[in-house]
Amino acid sequence: MLCIAFTLLLHCLGAIGTAKSVGSAPKITHTYFKEPLAKLLYFKDAAKILGIDRTNGKVHKSSDSGAHWELVAEIPAGKAARLYAHPFEPKIAYALSPDTEHWVTRDEGKTWQAFSSPLPPTSSGERPLSFHADRTGWIMFIAERCTQETGGWWPLPRLVCADEPYYTRDGFEKAVADHRKGDRSGSALTALLGENKPVVQCIWARHTKEFEEMAEEAIFCLEVVSTNATTSNVRRQRSTHPTAGLPKLHARSVLAERSNAGRRSIGDNIGGILDSLFVQNTVQMVVSEDFFSTKRVVHFGTGNDGTGGDRAGGGVLAVSVVKNYILAAISHAHSEEMDLFVSMDGVAWAESHLPLPPGAEEDAYTILESTEHAIFVDVVTSTTGASSTLFRSNSNGTYYTQSLEHAHRSSSGVVDFERVQGVQGVVIANQVSNWEKTGGIFHRNDIELRSRISFNDGARWRFLVPPENDAQGKSYRCSRDAQATGECSLHLHSLTSSKARGKIFGEPAASGAVLAVGSVGPKLLKWSECDVFLSRDAGLSWAAVHSGAHHVQLADSGSVLVLVSDSEDGTDEVRFSLDGGDSWQSASLGKEKVRVSALFVDDDGLSPTVIAVGTAVSSKEQAVVAIDFADVWGRRCSVNPKDPVANADMESFVLTAHEDNDCVMGRRAEHIRRKPTAQCSLRLDQVLVPRQKDCACTAHDFECDYNYAPTAADSRKCELVGAEVIPKGQCLREGDRFQASSGYRLIPGNTCLLDSKGSEQLNRPVDKPCPRVQTPDGNHNHNNNDGQPEATGSVSHHTLALKGDVHVMAFPNTTSYILMTSAQELYRSDDEGLGWTAIDLARNTGNSKIGKPVYLAEHQYDNNRAFVYTDADALAITGDRGASWATVRNLPGVANGLHVRPLVDFNPAHPDWLLFAGGTACPGCHTEFWASRDNGATWNRFTTHATKCRFAKASEFAALPDEAIVCTNYKLTSGKDNEQDAQHMHPSPGNYIELLVFPTPFANTMHYAIDIPDPEHNEIVGFHVYSRFIVAAVVGADKTLRLFVSDDGRTAHAARFPPGTNIRPEGFTLLPSHAGTILIDVEGAPNTGDPEWGTGWGTLFASNTNGSHFHRVLRHTNRNRLGTVDVERVAGLSGVLVANRVLNADALGRTGVRKELQTVASWDDGRSWHTLRPPATDSAGKSIDCDDCSLNLYSQSSLLSSGGEYGADAAPGLIIGIGSVGARIGRYADAKTFISTDGGITWTEIHSAQVQSAVGDHGGLLVFVDDTAPVDTLQYSYDSGVTWHTHRFVDTAGVRIVVEELLDGGSMGGGQRITLVGREMTSSGVKDRTAVVTVDFSALHERQCRLDSQDHTHSDFELWTPRWEMDRTGSTAPICSLGVATSYWRRKQSAACYVGKEFDPPETRTRIC
Repeated sequence: MLCIAFTLLLHCLGAIGTAKSVGSAPKITHTYFKEPLAKLLYFKDAAKILGIDRTNGKVHKSSDSGAHWELVAEIPAGKAARLYAHPFEPKIAYALSPDTEHWVTRDEGKTWQAFSSPLPPTSSGERPLSFHADRTGWIMFIAERCTQETGGWWPLPRLVCADEPYYTRDGFEKAVADHRKGDRSGSALTALLGENKPVVQCIWARHTKEFEEMAEEAIFCLEVVSTNATTSNVRRQRSTHPTAGLPKLHARSVLAERSNAGRRSIGDNIGGILDSLFVQNTVQMVVSEDFFSTKRVVHFGTGNDGTGGDRAGGGVLAVSVVKNYILAAISHAHSEEMDLFVSMDGVAWAESHLPLPPGAEEDAYTILESTEHAIFVDVVTSTTGASSTLFRSNSNGTYYTQSLEHAHRSSSGVVDFERVQGVQGVVIANQVSNWEKTGGIFHRNDIELRSRISFNDGARWRFLVPPENDAQGKSYRCSRDAQATGECSLHLHSLTSSKARGKIFGEPAASGAVLAVGSVGPKLLKWSECDVFLSRDAGLSWAAVHSGAHHVQLADSGSVLVLVSDSEDGTDEVRFSLDGGDSWQSASLGKEKVRVSALFVDDDGLSPTVIAVGTAVSSKEQAVVAIDFADVWGRRCSVNPKDPVANADMESFVLTAHEDNDCVMGRRAEHIRRKPTAQCSLRLDQVLVPRQKDCACTAHDFECDYNYAPTAADSRKCELVGAEVIPKGQCLREGDRFQASSGYRLIPGNTCLLDSKGSEQLNRPVDKPCPRVQTPDGNHNHNNNDGQPEATGSVSHHTLALKGDVHVMAFPNTTSYILMTSAQELYRSDDEGLGWTAIDLARNTGNSKIGKPVYLAEHQYDNNRAFVYTDADALAITGDRGASWATVRNLPGVANGLHVRPLVDFNPAHPDWLLFAGGTACPGCHTEFWASRDNGATWNRFTTHATKCRFAKASEFAALPDEAIVCTNYKLTSGKDNEQDAQHMHPSPGNYIELLVFPTPFANTMHYAIDIPDPEHNEIVGFHVYSRFIVAAVVGADKTLRLFVSDDGRTAHAARFPPGTNIRPEGFTLLPSHAGTILIDVEGAPNTGDPEWGTGWGTLFASNTNGSHFHRVLRHTNRNRLGTVDVERVAGLSGVLVANRVLNADALGRTGVRKELQTVASWDDGRSWHTLRPPATDSAGKSIDCDDCSLNLYSQSSLLSSGGEYGADAAPGLIIGIGSVGARIGRYADAKTFISTDGGITWTEIHSAQVQSAVGDHGGLLVFVDDTAPVDTLQYSYDSGVTWHTHRFVDTAGVRIVVEELLDGGSMGGGQRITLVGREMTSSGVKDRTAVVTVDFSALHERQCRLDSQDHTHSDFELWTPRWEMDRTGSTAPICSLGVATSYWRRKQSAACYVGKEFDPPETRTRIC
C-alpha cells in the first residue's frame, strides 16, 4: 500500500565544525510502502526513477527524483518480478513477469505497453534479456521450457527445465501490437535455434560498444546437444508454476553440477564410465551470423572440438563479451580444471596463459571490471576460497602477469577489487594479510584484511596513506615505515563488506572525490567499529571526517557529501557538507526515526538528490526518503559542459600520483570540478570530460612481462622466473639467437609516447642466445624424460612430467600401470612407473578414426583387461595390460535414454561375458538388454522394458547358473500405453515391476519370476546381488521400505528387523559382508549438512546366515548425506572392523550443535565394540595425560582429505590412521598420525601432523608425505616407524609438489616401489603440469629376508598372532574369527632385508580356537 507523501522544508539544526558554506537546507520528502522496493532503476534523466516491490509484484514510478511516487497502473498487481533498463536506450525499460506477459516503457516509465512471450523467462540465473550494442531494437529473450520427467531408479517426477532463446528485431513492437489485438501466443518473437532447442547461454557478439569486429548479426550460443543429463541433484522449486511442488532441475544447473563434481575413482566400472560419458556430453559453442539459418561449431584447438570437447567432462562452460574481448571458459577432461580462451574477432581463438589452480571450479575465478586494453582475472589460491591472486592480461588477452597476491574474495566469488570513479587507472583492493594462517573452510572468520591502492591500473600497489589525526583531532601516530608496510595505514570496506549500493569509491561525475568507511591500523576493523574518511585526490591522501560507520553518498557531481548513521536504533537526521568536507551540517529526517539500509543516487552521480531507503522504527513501514540539494544555493555554477575550464566557480584538478611527474597511465589528465568554496549548484546532465595529454615514458609506465617478476630487493626491477617465451619461427637450430623480452612491458592501456624525446624504453627487446630449439610452429623440440631413473644413493626415483591432469590405473597383482592425461594421451608402464611408453590407439587398433581417449577403466574381474572410451564414441579394450588394443566393434545399438545404469556389466567368472543396457529413442521409449558371451562380437536381446539387469554370478552367490541374469522388469511390454518412459507418471493399469531371472540369456528370452508377495501393490524399486543373496528393496502401500532376501534365486522371504526399525527408500546402505551375512546400516536421522555440522546417523544391523533375521550391531553410526557410513573392515585381518559413532545424536539439529564422534573397533566381526586405547606418549616422547580418553580416527564420511581405508592385504596387523586423543575426535587441522602393528590393539603417535601414507614390502616399508603443504621430500621407514629417513624426489630447485595421491601399484602393499601423483608448484604458484614420480626402494637392502619356521631366533620373520587384552592385568587371548585363530609370518622390525614376493599373500598358520 502506498501512503500519502508529505514534504518538509527544514532549516539547519546545527553545524558540525565551522560552517564556511552554509547554504539552505535540503528539501526532504517521505514516502511509505508496506513492502520494500527491492530495486531502484534510474533513467538517464535522473529525476525519472522506477522501483519494484517484488513481494506484491508491483512497479512504482517517480518523475521528481523520488519525492513523489505512484503505482504503474498498466502492470497488474502480483505480476512484476524483474526490472531491467535498456543499456543502450536511455528511455526504455522492461518489467518481466514469471509467466508470459511482460511490459515495456519507451518514455522513462510514463506509459507502459504489454507484450507476450512464447514461454516464461529463464529462472536459471542467466539474464533473460540480451541487448545489441548498436542495433538497439535487436533483443534476445531467454525463455525457459519445463517438462515433467522421471529418471534414475527412484520414480519421483520432477520438472526438467532448459533455456531456449528467442529474438526480436523491432524492440518488441510487433509483440506489443499483437498483444493489443488479443494475440497472447508470443509469435512475434522468433525461436533463435528453433523450438525445443535448449541452450545454456546466448549472447550477441556486439554485446558491448567496444567490440566491433564481427558482423552485426553475430551471436554465440552454448548449445545443449544432449538433454538426457537429468540425474543431477534437484536445483529448486517454484510455487507459481502450474505443476507446483515438483522438484525443478535446470539444464544450466546440470552444467554447474558437472563442473563441481569430484574426481572419479579409477575403480569405477565401465558401466558407470559410459553412464558419465552419456550424461556429460551436453554442451557445444556455436556461432551464427544469419540468426542461425546456418551455424558453425567453435573450435578451440585443444581437443575441445565443440561437441562436448573431451567427452568425459570437458566442454564449454561459459562465454562472455568483456569490452573488446570475447572470453570462453573450457573445462578439462577428468577434472574440474579450466582453460580460458580469448578472441578479439570471434574467429581466431587463443588460449590465455593464465596459471589457474588445479581443480578450479566454474566459479573459482572471476572476470573483474576490465578495460579495452586488458582483462583482469581473479583466481582462487586458498583452501578457504577467501584468498586469491589477481592477474592482468596483455593487450590481446593471451598472456597474464600477476598483479596482486592474496586478494580477498567472498564465498560467492565477489572480489574486493574496485575502481575509483571519475579518474582513470586508480584501483583499490583488499588483501588477506594473514593468508598463511587461514587454511581450511572453517577459517573465513579469522581473515584479516589490508587495503592497497594502485595508480597504474594494478601494475604496482601501495598501502593507503592514513590521515594524521582522527575525526576528533587525535593523532594516529603512524610512522612512515608503518605506513609503507601496512602496519599503520588506512583500510577500507569494499565490495564484500561495504553497505553501499552500487559503486563503492566515488562517482563518475565526482572527479577525485571519495567517501569511504574504514579504519587506521594494521588491519580493517569490523564495519561497526569503523569511521568515515574522505579523499579529494582519488585516494592519494585522506582525512577522517566523522566517527562511526555511516552510509555515504556523493551528489551533484561530488559537490555535496552525504552521511546517514547506520545505527540499529535508527536515526532522525542526515549530515552533509557543501564545501568539500571542510564543514558539516545536519538536517532532520522527520519525527520518526528510520533504520536506513542504503543511500542511492543516479549511476553517474549527477543528481542533486540522494534517496535513503530503510524501515521506519515505530511503524515498521518501508520508508523512501528523498533528500534534495538542488536549491541549497540560489544559483547554478558557471560552467560549459562541452568545454569546461577553471573559473571563479570551477577549479582544475590533476592527479599527481608520482613524486617526479603528474602523469598517470602515460597521460596528464586535467579535471574540472566545482570549488569547495563556490556557493552554487552544478545540476549537470552529463559528466565533464577531462583534458588529456600524453607524456614521455618513464619507469612508472612499465611492468614486468610474462614469466618475469619483481625482484625481492627492488620491486621495480624484473627477473625471469619462468621459461623464456620464444616467438614462432625463431630458435630453429642449435646456436641461434632471438629477440627476447627485456623483462618489461608497457602497462596495457598506458598511452605514454615511446618515441618522445627523453622517453625510457624499458620494453625494447634484447638479443639473447636461444635456450632451446623449437619446431617452426613454436613447439619445443626436446624430451624431458629419457626413460632412465635417477639414482640418489640407495633410493632412486623417476619422474614423468605431463601437462594437465593425470589418472594412473594399476593392474592388480601386476607391475603394470596405464596412465591417461586430460590432454588425451595414454602411457603404459610394466615396471611400476620406472619407464613409460606412449600408447597410440589408432596404430594399435588399426582404426584411424578411433579418436582420442577420454576415459579409462579396468575390468572389474580380469586383472589384465582395461577399457578406453574415446571422443569418437568408440570403445577399445586391452587383454594384456595395454601392450595391445582392439576395438569393440559391435555395440548393439545406442545406450538407453532412461538413465538405466551401468550400461555395461561384467561376469565375475567369465571375463568375455558382457551385458549391455541399450534402448529405443525417447520419448515413447524403453530399454533393451543384450548379452554377449564372446566379448561383444555377437549379442542376444533377452529382454526389454527392464529398469535394471545384473549377472547373478557373484563371488559367494552360486545358486544360479553362471550365465543367469537378474532383472527388474515391467510385466506388460507391448502397446503404446506401456512404454517405459511414461510408466512413472501415467502407470498403466495392471502394469507393475517383477523381479525376473533369465537362466539362458545368450540363447533366448526364457525367464521366471522370483516370488515377491503382491508385486502389484508392493513396488520393487531395486535389487542387489550381495554376498550369498539377492536382496530386493520393496516399497509397500504405506511408503515404508522392506527387504526381501533370496538365497536360491527362486523364492524370497521378508527380512525381519527388531521392532521399531523403519527403513526409508533412500535411507539404507549395504556394507561389505563377511562370512555369508548381510551387513546394513539404516538411517536414523537424515543428514542436512557438511560432515562436521550435519545431523545424519544410523544403526548397523547384521543378518543371520540365511538373511531372514537381523540384529542390531552398533547404534548411532556416523553417516553423511551421500549415505557413506563410517564402518570399515581392516584389510589383511579377518573379523576386524573400525567405526565412528555419534555421541550426541539426540542433540543434533539444534542451533550450534556439532557432531561429536568417537571411534570404536570390533575384533569379533561386530559382536562387541571397544574404544581404541590411546598411546602413552606423543611423537616427541611427551606423556599424554588424559582421563577417560581414547584414540579417535577420521574415516570415510568424516575425513576432510583423501583416504579413509584401514590396513593393507599384504601387511596384516598394520594400520595407519589420522586422528586425535580425547573424549571425541578433534579438529582435522590439529590431527596427528598414528600407527598400530597389532591390528588396532595398541597405538603409537608417529607424526605430529596429518600425512598421506603408503605401505610397501608387506608392511616392512612405510612412506609418509606431508599432507599440509607442497613438498619435495618424503619420509620412509623400514622398522615400523621407529626411525625415519628422508628422500628428496624433486630435482629442480624451487619446485615442490602438491601430492594428490600415493600408489603402491597392484601389489596391495607388497611392492617396493611407491608412486606419487601431484601438481608441480613454484614460488609463483601452481604450474599446469602433473608430476608422476615413482620412488624405487628395491635397492635399499641387498639381502632378501629368510623364513626359518623351525628356528625363530635366526629367522628374519616372526610369527604374529592377533591378540586383544581382556583386562588391565595384561591377560590376553587370541582373536578368533569363525572359530579359527590365524597367525601371520611377518618381517622382524630389526631385520636388515627386504621381503620381496610382492604378489604373494602373507604366509600363515591356523588353529582351532
